[in-house]
Amino acid sequence: MSNLNTLIKALGENRAKRDESLSHHTTLGIGGKADVFFKRGIKIITKKTFYMSLSSKRNITLSENKLTWWKKAKFGMFIHWGLYSYLGGIWKSKKTNYYSEWIMNTLDIPDSEYSKVADKFNPIKFDPYKWVKTAKLGGMKYLIFTAKHHEGFSMFDSKLTDYNIVKASPYKHDVVSELSQACKKEGLKFGVYYSLLDWHRTKSPGTFGSLFEKSDKYFKFVKGQIRELLTNYGDISVLFFDGDWMLTWNKNKGRELEKLIRKLQPNIIINDRIGKRPYTYYVPIIKSIFLQKPNIGDYSTIEQAVPFFKQSFNWESNITINDSWGYKKFDNNWKSASKIISIYEKALRFKGNLLLNIGPDGDGNIPVSSIKILKEIGKRMSES
Repeated sequence: MSNLNTLIKALGENRAKRDESLSHHTTLGIGGKADVFFKRGIKIITKKTFYMSLSSKRNITLSENKLTWWKKAKFGMFIHWGLYSYLGGIWKSKKTNYYSEWIMNTLDIPDSEYSKVADKFNPIKFDPYKWVKTAKLGGMKYLIFTAKHHEGFSMFDSKLTDYNIVKASPYKHDVVSELSQACKKEGLKFGVYYSLLDWHRTKSPGTFGSLFEKSDKYFKFVKGQIRELLTNYGDISVLFFDGDWMLTWNKNKGRELEKLIRKLQPNIIINDRIGKRPYTYYVPIIKSIFLQKPNIGDYSTIEQAVPFFKQSFNWESNITINDSWGYKKFDNNWKSASKIISIYEKALRFKGNLLLNIGPDGDGNIPVSSIKILKEIGKRMSES
């Protein structure tokens, strides 16, 4: 009996010690074994949060690292070139009073008629090395070319459509390929512009696209073309999207597309138009005052203006050398070298980049006035 009492006493003492040990872990009044598990959970969560924090900081660092060259470059050349360049702002003797690349929309030209322009588009004077050397002459460090604008005509050899410069025109040259090679050889970073809006694949050339288009099918086409551009032409430094105002585009599609892009080329830089900018952005005074940090992409864009204030995020101003982005035969409202340098210097003060646009003609020539202005800009920059 005494042995039994001794055993019971020993068990009681052990239980008391265990309860005392557990009481040290009491948190929020939980107590007992549950509290031990709670504390262990806190430890695991804290450890996980710590590593997640490190991972987040690492991703931010990687994002900033890939932008290093872009921040140093400061000045780039934008080139708008497509079927609209052949038209030069005129359709059947009627002139457009807007940007020439919007002629299909402003003059309400049916795709069945507009697409026939491809049969005549034969820019035999196109010289990719001359274009790239002209950019270098102007002091530019990177070049962005319109792979597909709103008209829907692809300026590269896409396997997803015959409506491209290789298959539909007598020229038969892959312009994206030739320009990317010239940039690589001449030491310029190469990027492509891609319009999400596509009047060749909507019911009509509407400003906002069409609600009646098969958006899922078209989105698959967009992803397919982006895959082509990022797998067939070497390193693409910048992917400049446009047309995010179209009715069937949204942030979810933007995020899905961004995921694909990051997978194919992790070091690529993407502009904010892969997402969905608020429609208030298109009011000039508002976009200058309230330029927003991108929710999707790496930098924000602003057209034909510079923000009123210094920004804490990456941004780029895109301006034309005259009034139109695409070639317009009767647009002679050229900005002076002094005017452009003034805009450039303001962009630098506010920690942004400047992307200056030129519009080669339908034969592939850069307008003489553009070359003259770029030479003057380059000369004055080299002297400063």
